[in-house]
Amino acid sequence: MPEVGTEFAGYRLEGLIGHGGMSIVYRAQHLRLERTVALKLLMPELSQDDSFRQRFMRESRLAASLDHPNVIPIYEAGDQDGVFYIAMRFVGGSTLKAILEQEGPLPATRTASLMSQVANALHAAHEDKGLVHRDVKPANILVVPGHGHEGGDHVYLSDFGIAKQRAAGGGLTKTGMFVGTADYASPEQIEGRELDRRADVYALGCVLYECLTAGPTYEKDSEVALMYAHLLEPPPAVTSKRPDLSPDVDAVVAKAMAKSADDRYSTAPEFAAAMRKALIGTETRRTQQSDQARVPETVLTAPTPPAAPPPAPPPAAGQPEQPPSRRRPRPLFIALGAALLAAIGGGVAAALLLTGGGGSTKTGTLLDVLVPTEIAKSCTTQKVPASGAVETDICTPPSGAASSFPDTLQLSFYPDADAVLAAYAAEKEKSGVADNMGRCDRTQWKGEGVWRHTDGKTGGHRVCYTDGNGNAVVGWTHEKLGSANHANMFAVASEPGRGAQSALFSWWNPIHQVVGKCRAKIAEQTCIDTIDKVSAK
Repeated sequence: MPEVGTEFAGYRLEGLIGHGGMSIVYRAQHLRLERTVALKLLMPELSQDDSFRQRFMRESRLAASLDHPNVIPIYEAGDQDGVFYIAMRFVGGSTLKAILEQEGPLPATRTASLMSQVANALHAAHEDKGLVHRDVKPANILVVPGHGHEGGDHVYLSDFGIAKQRAAGGGLTKTGMFVGTADYASPEQIEGRELDRRADVYALGCVLYECLTAGPTYEKDSEVALMYAHLLEPPPAVTSKRPDLSPDVDAVVAKAMAKSADDRYSTAPEFAAAMRKALIGTETRRTQQSDQARVPETVLTAPTPPAAPPPAPPPAAGQPEQPPSRRRPRPLFIALGAALLAAIGGGVAAALLLTGGGGSTKTGTLLDVLVPTEIAKSCTTQKVPASGAVETDICTPPSGAASSFPDTLQLSFYPDADAVLAAYAAEKEKSGVADNMGRCDRTQWKGEGVWRHTDGKTGGHRVCYTDGNGNAVVGWTHEKLGSANHANMFAVASEPGRGAQSALFSWWNPIHQVVGKCRAKIAEQTCIDTIDKVSAK
C-alpha cells in the first residue's frame, strides 16, 4: 500500500486516518481540485476476485448517487494499479466506536437519536437504490456533535462504496473470502446466502446492543466461535448489563437479531420506531419514578462522580476502523458454585467449561481440546473408534442450527501420519476424484489436493465431491506435521439437497483451519499432554 507523502490516483496522501482488516483510509488532497478528502484503499487481494471487481464499480456508482443528509457523499471510485479506492467527503468528528470506548454505555435518549439517523440512512439506500450496506458497525458510524437537530449529534453512515446490491449474493466472494465484520454479521451473511435489507436490520440490532452496553453482543475467543454464536445463540439481554432499561429493549434487540430474516423487522424505519418506543418509554418511566420518589422534607444528594477524562482529539471521518484502543473496563458479575449452574443452565455451563470461561476445563478426550465449543457440544465420542483411529466423534446439527451446519459430521483422530493418510486415501478412492485437480469452493465442487493455512503453511489434504445420492461431501485432514499442538485428524461432512454445495462450503471454509489444533483458552501444555496421551492408546 502507498505511504503517506506519496501520490496515488491524483491524490496526495497527507496522513493516516485509520485501518481495518480489508482497507486503509488516508486524509488526502485532490491535486487538481485542491479538496481534502477521506481516501479509502481496499486491500489488493480483493481485486483478484473478478466478480467483486464488477460489483465494486457498479455499486460504487450507485452509492455515489445517494443523496441523504446521513450518508457521507462519495466523490469518486476507481482502480489504480490493482488497488480499489473510494474518495469521500472529509468530515471532522468521532466514530461511534471511539465514543463508546471513551464514554462507555450511552443514555437511552442519545442512543435513540443516533440509531434513528442510521436507520434513516439505510432506508434511503434500501428503498431508493436497492443497496444493502452489509457492514453496519460503530466504526462506520460518524458522529459530529452540535450539528444535528436542535444542536444535537449529527450522524453519517459511511462505507457504502463496498455495499452489495440487493441482487448480489451474500457475504462471501466466489473464492470464499468473507467480506464484512463478524461482530455484526447476520446468519445469512456468514453462510454466504442471498442478502437483503434485513441483513442490515440484524446489524442495527447488534449496534443498538453495543450502544447501550459498550460491548459486543457476543464476546468469543475466536472468529469461528463468534460466527457460530451468530448462527446458533440468541442475543444476550441488554437488561442483564443495564437493569435501568425496560425489558422492551431486550425484545427489540431479539427481534432485530432473529436468526431467520423473516422474523426480523422488515425495514429499518420499523426497527427505529420500535427502538424509540422502548427507549423513550424507559426514560418516561424513570422520570415518573424519580418524581414519585421525591420527599420535600428531606433532600438526599449523591456523591459527585469523578470528572470524565478530557475527550481525545476527534479523528477525521470516513474511516472503516480506528487504530486499536482499550475499551473502558465493564463490570463483571460472577456467580459461584451451584448458583451459577442454576442461573445459566447446563448447556451454557458446559460451554463455559469447554471454553475455559470458568472453573476447571474438561480435557479427557481430543474432542475437548481440539474442536471449537460450538461444534463439540453437538458431538458424542464413540465407544468404538473408526478403524485405525484412537478416537471418533459423531456430530449432529444442534437444535435451531443454521442451515449450513452439515447434516452429518464425523471426526476421527489417528496415532500417526500413515494412519490418517490411509483414512483419507480411502475417502478419496470413494470420491473418484483424481489427484491434484479441480476446486472445492462456491463455483466448483469436485477437487482434490493440499489445503493451506492463511499463513501459507500446509495444513492437510481435502477432497470434495457429490455422491451417488446427490449429497455434497467434503473429507479433509488436519495433520500434525511436526506441530505438537496439532493432531492427525480426518473428518468427513455431508449435506443433502439442492444448494448443498454452497451451504457446505460456507460451513467448511472457516472451520477446517481450526478443527484439529489446540483450542483457544485451553492451556497449550494441557492440550499437548491430552494429544500425546490419547494418541498413544
